[in-house]
Amino acid sequence: MRMDIHSRKNAPARHGIDRAGHCDTCQRPSAESRTAQADANGLSGTRGSDHRTDSDFAVAALEAIRWITTVPHDAVKATVRDGWLMLEGSVNGWPQKQAAEQAVRNVAGIKGVANLIMIAPKVTPAQLQARIASALGQNASPEARQIQAEIIGSRVVLRGQVRHPREKETAERAAWTSAGVTEVESDLRLANPNGAVQDTADNACVKNRN
Repeated sequence: MRMDIHSRKNAPARHGIDRAGHCDTCQRPSAESRTAQADANGLSGTRGSDHRTDSDFAVAALEAIRWITTVPHDAVKATVRDGWLMLEGSVNGWPQKQAAEQAVRNVAGIKGVANLIMIAPKVTPAQLQARIASALGQNASPEARQIQAEIIGSRVVLRGQVRHPREKETAERAAWTSAGVTEVESDLRLANPNGAVQDTADNACVKNRN
């Protein structure tokens, strides 16, 4: 769910807190706000207390994310307005983005979550090609050893030839599971042992997480 928070007039001030605990619109949580934080996380047995502020919700959201060990420190910022939570920042891969969202959805009282976390690629074409070669193993065909990988933002394009469908699937899987990749476009062609390329409808495919 995506929110356009700038389109609303006379909206209350945003309360933003980063993973380091810095906040430009609120003070350090008092004992009362820490109690509210426990309420928001469901630790005190109460849910949906009316006295909690957007700042309390933001604190609770970041506390929930802090327990996700796969999300890098200081990678995510939580901003809350009128009970609606927005996540921003940058992580290495789709699993981290989803983990952060799942964590904050457990915060009681939140009306909804807009996950605007960006995925920043952390792999180079050379590293990706090495990863594919490792996945294929020593029994890879000569054609498969020549697979080329191009990285465009968070999208990977694979080009070349393979001798067996399983080599095609292995190369695509290796690209798909690389850090920062959200889409894989495969232009890998199946080749006969004599080097002729098979013209089949299954050769090209695009997979993404949208």
